[in-house]
Amino acid sequence: VGLLRSARAQVTTGFPRNSSLYFSFSLYIDTATVRNAFHVSPDVPGIFSYYSELTRNVNFSPVGGFAESTIYTVTIDTTLMSRSGHRLSVPYQVTFASGEY
Repeated sequence: VGLLRSARAQVTTGFPRNSSLYFSFSLYIDTATVRNAFHVSPDVPGIFSYYSELTRNVNFSPVGGFAESTIYTVTIDTTLMSRSGHRLSVPYQVTFASGEY
């Protein structure tokens, strides 16, 4: 499995606090592996959504939004698997700073 894009996580500063993070993968994702493979630091509770069971896209929406003016690191580790049993080939990490509003 490879990460194709993270459309919303490309903003490195001033990331809108109530925005979701969107990730698109090369293969259909085993949605049961997403929660354990996904890490946000500092910790943010959130909801994962998928467009269907057969999806290549994962959306993470923080409950209550991201904290104001905070630097976040999101990591998706290699425990993420495709429906065909392939692991994410390398860990993916993105860092961004949330905005003031």
